[in-house]
Amino acid sequence: MGDRWHISRRQFLRTVAATGALTAADLAWLEEPFSWPRKAHAASPVRFQFSVPEPLRITVVESMVERFNKSQSDFEVKVEFVPMAQARQKLITGISAGYPPDCTQIWDYWVGELAAMGGLEDLTARVKAWNHYAGTVRPRGNRHV
Repeated sequence: MGDRWHISRRQFLRTVAATGALTAADLAWLEEPFSWPRKAHAASPVRFQFSVPEPLRITVVESMVERFNKSQSDFEVKVEFVPMAQARQKLITGISAGYPPDCTQIWDYWVGELAAMGGLEDLTARVKAWNHYAGTVRPRGNRHV
């Protein structure tokens, strides 16, 4: 009996608890889809053309899109990363073909050309109809509560 390995009751319980905690942590990915609202199978896709392909900005945009897509189930944003040198031409081609992206970021000097093509949508009525629209824009400086 002297060659037998002996473990105390306390050490045994610690080992069991640690094993359970590690197993739960390893299997946490099983619960992950249930932590957030599920994406609807019929979510409307929203095409977003992004044309400032700097690594840091790409990472930020991908992170924001991922968080947005997980936060709701009505829309699924899909980002199309376009090199800056091709962005304007791709946008013009999409508008001319009747298949522009749903949203994009553009430079101010493109506005006149895109407006003349009928490629811009006036969002004023939609913004005013938004239930969080207060009707006035407040400056970002010091705010008084």
